[in-house]
Amino acid sequence: MVLVFPRNMISRRSWDVAKFRLQWRQELSRQANGAVQTKDLGAPIWTATFASYSLKFDDADALIAAFDPVVGRLFRTRG
Repeated sequence: MVLVFPRNMISRRSWDVAKFRLQWRQELSRQANGAVQTKDLGAPIWTATFASYSLKFDDADALIAAFDPVVGRLFRTRG
């Protein structure tokens, strides 16, 4: 199976909730004297939260199958 990224899995669906948020990758550290330093760990990335409308079983199964190839360390799904 060949995967091509980026995949357009968003615009072909009708979503009940679709929220996009810019996630800054920063680290906070406290020095011995109590001062707090912030360190940037790279460019910010976009995170998204989706919720679908109620689906029939076959449609829900197809939606899960569409996301299965990208599920992993970078992708978190909740059942």
